[in-house]
Amino acid sequence: MKIESIKRDGNSVNIQMEDGSSLKLQLSILKDENITEGLNLSENEVDNLLNKAELIKAKNSALRILSRRSHSEFELRKKLSDKKYSADVISRVIADMAAIGFINDEKFANDYYESCVRLKGDGINKIVNKLMLKGIKKSLITVIISAKEDENIHLENALKLTERKIQFISNKDLPKEKIRAKITLYLQNKGFSYDVITKVLKTKKLY
Repeated sequence: MKIESIKRDGNSVNIQMEDGSSLKLQLSILKDENITEGLNLSENEVDNLLNKAELIKAKNSALRILSRRSHSEFELRKKLSDKKYSADVISRVIADMAAIGFINDEKFANDYYESCVRLKGDGINKIVNKLMLKGIKKSLITVIISAKEDENIHLENALKLTERKIQFISNKDLPKEKIRAKITLYLQNKGFSYDVITKVLKTKKLY
């Protein structure tokens, strides 16, 4: 197929072929591949150019996504898939992002754990569920939890949440049994373990 015309459009070019078909490529590809008007391209060469264009576009999409916040590999893969990039292109982008350290599930999981504990006050069970939803492997979660597990900080967080909850329900004149049940359910929903909940109830003399 012969190239009839090439028109620049910002950082891209629109290529019109002699048979009426057209291609849109990044300007960088045009320069790298020495694409000029009058050049004959085989069907295989056209496919290769389109694959390169998709790869560049997908990489730029990945960089925009990662510039907003860090992502797990699973999250980034899903977002690129939602944008309809091919599986092969997504795998190549993931490999490139990992090679330059832009995605790293171990670092992501460590940072996410710290954020959940320090900023949100989540219990361990909730954190584990959140990490699993983000595609972090259970084996990696186990390693991180084992290395970072500190019941004291979870107990502190649970006590703070309990104090707020008690203040909220203190004007309802509820019996101790109902307060205990509400606090227990509340802390379970926040992801705290049975041991932490038990210690909170004892500390607050709700047992």
